Amino acid sequence: MIRERKIVLITSIFFIAIVFLVLLFEREIIWNMVSGHFDFSVSNIINLLAGKDLVTFFLHQIVAALKSTVIFVIIELLFIIVVPVFIIIIMFRAKKKEGWTKSSIAITSGYSLLLISLISFLLLFSVQSLHTYQNIHENVVTAKKIVLSHNSQEVEDAVANILDNPQKSIQKFKEISSKLDKHTGIFTLLSEWFDKVKNYENLLIIGAMISFLLILSAHITELYRLWKKPQN
Repeated sequence: MIRERKIVLITSIFFIAIVFLVLLFEREIIWNMVSGHFDFSVSNIINLLAGKDLVTFFLHQIVAALKSTVIFVIIELLFIIVVPVFIIIIMFRAKKKEGWTKSSIAITSGYSLLLISLISFLLLFSVQSLHTYQNIHENVVTAKKIVLSHNSQEVEDAVANILDNPQKSIQKFKEISSKLDKHTGIFTLLSEWFDKVKNYENLLIIGAMISFLLILSAHITELYRLWKKPQN
């Protein structure tokens, strides 16, 4: 096996293992990132004590959570994209030395398909997220202050009475959420964003699965040949 093929084999194994670990802990990482915007941290408490009403504070935290999640996913995708680009370049260098073999075609095709899938998802995700963020931010900023203040007072009353009458407080929270969505459209926009991202994710998963099947089948074939060769 030539040097370039060894580099591809080692890099590919580590890459697949890292991608698997990322997918395994992705939801937990994002959940911790989002929930961090709504916990009782020092910065959040200071913002509340500084005079921000509950509803305005809550809406701004939603916008901040969306922003940090989108930035994290984009950076993550950019790092992942680097590896397929690197491997494709190495495979074309290997082609100059030994030409195209069935396994090299499968590896190059697999990583090319993975690269196309990742870039497509990155573009669709970025455009959709930017559009949603701009709409939410604009709606929150332009919402009438009197509406937000009134809703904030209702939230404070519901929180104060949650122990005495939890069912009534929960119903009140639902009514307030409905009013907020009516004036800002924030929950509707987030729901639409999430649905579209899930559709993009499904397409990415299909492309990635086909890619990894091609890549793994090629690597297994190469490893089998290496194992069998000394015995001949």
